Amino acid sequence: MKNLLFVNGVALVLALSMFLYRHQIEDSQGQEKNLTSASTDCSKVKGFAKIVCLADAFKATLKDDQLALLQLAYSKSDAAKWSNFPAAFRNARRVGLNFGSMTPTQIEAAKALLKEVAGAGTNEGWDELQQLLNADDYLNANGGGSTYGTANYYIAFLGTPAAKGTFEIQFGGHHLAFANTYKDGLLTGATPSFRGVEPSGTFTWNEKSNQPLNQEQETLSGPTNKSPKVAFSLER
Repeated sequence: MKNLLFVNGVALVLALSMFLYRHQIEDSQGQEKNLTSASTDCSKVKGFAKIVCLADAFKATLKDDQLALLQLAYSKSDAAKWSNFPAAFRNARRVGLNFGSMTPTQIEAAKALLKEVAGAGTNEGWDELQQLLNADDYLNANGGGSTYGTANYYIAFLGTPAAKGTFEIQFGGHHLAFANTYKDGLLTGATPSFRGVEPSGTFTWNEKSNQPLNQEQETLSGPTNKSPKVAFSLER
């Protein structure tokens, strides 16, 4: 009898373990399905509503501790916390969630939002921002070390993205500051705004040619500008 009870008890434990395991897998698949649905739904939304949709879709991919870093109250003090210095500098003050702490799925969702707010175009908008990230990854791989690279760039929501109210989407890191502020569905501010690049000129990353700021340099030093080329940077 004791042996029989022991065998039945083992069988019950195994059955319960399999039940819990199966439901954990189903829950995980359900969460992935919901994330995919959110992204798919956003593709059907237009205008300002798409920005809010993509912001919500990005937030839905985050854990509670990550969300606490991303979603902040709208304040002047946090809006002023930006820098174009590398992460190693003590005064490279930034707020938000850094890309180095995100999963590939979370980074994809963040970039989808940034692409929408920055706009599209060759060497402009999101294409320019991505090439600036590539430049910092180039520095990381060519002697700069771990304080350079996409992992050290931060994204923050100052205020909750919504149809009504004020909020800012802030993104930045070494040589880059991007910030769009919206009020009741309208873009009311786009500062701080900073673009710089190192290496300068054209460089190759992932077997592709990058030249994020070449056209700006050519414009400043074009035939109507007779002064010698001057390179400068306002470090913050």
